[in-house]
Amino acid sequence: MSSEREREEWNTLIRELPEDVFMEIMNNYLGGVDTPYNKTDLLNTLAFRLSRPEYVLRQTSMTSREDILILSAVDWFQCPDVLFLKDFFSSRFSPFEIQNLITNLEERLLIFNTKKSSGLCLSCSPLLPEEIKKDLNPGHLYELHPSLPPETGTLPLLNGSFLICFLSLIHREQQIGNNDGSLKKKFLQKLGQLYPIKIFTNGESEELHLLLNTLKSLKLLKEQGGSWSLRLENLKRYSALDRRTQLLTLWGQIITTDRANPDKGMDFTESLLNQLPANRGIEEDDLISLIRILGDSIYNGPPPLPVMTMIKRFETFNLLLYRDGCYYLHPMLARLTAFPAPQAAGSVFFHATFDVNLTPEAPFSLPMALSLEAERYDSFAQLKMTDRSFASYLKTGMKLEELEKELTVRFSIPLSQNVHFSLQDWEKEYNSCLIWDALVLEVDESRRNVLEQSAALKPYILRYPAPGIFLLSRENKAEWEDILENLGIRTVPHVRKAPETSGNKADFKILDSVKEPMFHHNEPGEAEELPQIAPDHMDLLITKLEALEGLPSEDKRELGERIRRGVIFMEEQLSTTMMKSGIRKVKGLDYQGKLRMIQSVIGNRAWQLDINLPEGDFDIKTHRIVPLKLENQKEADALLIGTELPDKPFQCPVRKISQISKIRVSLF
Repeated sequence: MSSEREREEWNTLIRELPEDVFMEIMNNYLGGVDTPYNKTDLLNTLAFRLSRPEYVLRQTSMTSREDILILSAVDWFQCPDVLFLKDFFSSRFSPFEIQNLITNLEERLLIFNTKKSSGLCLSCSPLLPEEIKKDLNPGHLYELHPSLPPETGTLPLLNGSFLICFLSLIHREQQIGNNDGSLKKKFLQKLGQLYPIKIFTNGESEELHLLLNTLKSLKLLKEQGGSWSLRLENLKRYSALDRRTQLLTLWGQIITTDRANPDKGMDFTESLLNQLPANRGIEEDDLISLIRILGDSIYNGPPPLPVMTMIKRFETFNLLLYRDGCYYLHPMLARLTAFPAPQAAGSVFFHATFDVNLTPEAPFSLPMALSLEAERYDSFAQLKMTDRSFASYLKTGMKLEELEKELTVRFSIPLSQNVHFSLQDWEKEYNSCLIWDALVLEVDESRRNVLEQSAALKPYILRYPAPGIFLLSRENKAEWEDILENLGIRTVPHVRKAPETSGNKADFKILDSVKEPMFHHNEPGEAEELPQIAPDHMDLLITKLEALEGLPSEDKRELGERIRRGVIFMEEQLSTTMMKSGIRKVKGLDYQGKLRMIQSVIGNRAWQLDINLPEGDFDIKTHRIVPLKLENQKEADALLIGTELPDKPFQCPVRKISQISKIRVSLF
């Protein structure tokens, strides 16, 4: 049951049609209209008829697969224009075919051309029958093919273990680039030895720069003058995320240009994974359609990158695989993005020899990236902990306790005694010689005891080098100065740091649930079959049409076409008063008549022309033409220029036309 608002919208759309189109619709659907007439009465009568169950049943029975495709696209993309639909369906329909389908839906009052600020666009009828509306689904707009994904020896490259190895290498090297933005040969050589895969063994590649810039965009890396370094505070936040959120954040940034906010790229990637089930392939044209469908919802318009660029990037990093004309998700992606994310136990193997192996299931861990040296990345990442790598970990300000907690709690690794004692010895050796970057506070003996006994000040004291000497943190100067003043000790005036800007902080969206698929895709045999043969009522309509007396043959032929197109579907629509007879045919000797007929059709999509031209000595050939213009029409040799259907350029002198006929192909 339609609402009052929907009926008002529908009335407005019909009223805004050109007067001649309005009358054609009323004559067609009401079986002829007497004059004078009242527009409001006509609209109410038509709306009532179209809502009757028998009308809805017959109108729905004429709905084809192609109709559902177009209506689903118009409904999902929310007011697309005709050019958009021609482009979107270019792999399925020719421009001529898509235009015919759209025009037919318009004359059946299922879609309307509406005016927006951006121009004309298409929208579904506010009174679209529920029986049709329930079948609309963007899942119709692409096809999936049941098939096993190709066997592959490759891994999804962007995973947690890869990121541990990659950032470990950058942490050790740091000066990996030159001032001009190029990468140093030494770094490229080490990278190629570490990761013996194409994108890292071919020297400086676009893919490598893409990876670096992606991590930079996520504020996990920073670069200055060719020196790349880890942004530790942001990496701590990223490391604390579950594996699924880590990966979707990284993959999403690969295919977005929104550097300030990775959320949309992550949402898009998650949605794409949801819509492509395991063991289903999708052809390139359908994948393009799917990406555009998802992008329209998430980005409120086209995706930020060209669709083929997005596909290429996913393929480069082995998230998408290609075989025999179809794309597939890498079989491992479902496991890597499982929700809830499984425990990390079993994804890391820490041997008594300090050799460490990571499986692709390992989540990214900052303590491991800082404390391990990557040796080789293959099906299992191979790393090693040394006193030197452990010292570089401590140099960042992180503690042994943090590393041991990461290994024993997060990864459930029981550390052997020799590993535990060795780490303690390395920490002791590292701390045997320290450089402090702090502020020195010197206090005389009369106030020393007050400071030493202050529980509030204690967390800010880094060291007591000597009696009355306190090393205090630079970062918290304003805080401990307040404490000193409360203790009665005045120091130098506060020097407060400027607050951090949001641009220096990476806030990562937490995924605490699985995104539901945006829409359902019908599996083979699951969708209700749409009619492929003419409904029974068409025979009844043809029988009644043939029984009508007093109609010219051209009018009967046109009404028969309307029945075939689904514009006439009820017996009460057929009457002798619904057609306005006029000149439909001009013979070759009437030159001015031919010009007038051509001019009456130019720019009017409701009409086409049948042009009869002599061929050879005795034959006549008929050409179905959409006329575009007349040249030299003031002369006796006017030239008709147009398109011969479906899409062949056409031109001929008007004087050579032996007969010209107007053919009505739609109500408007």
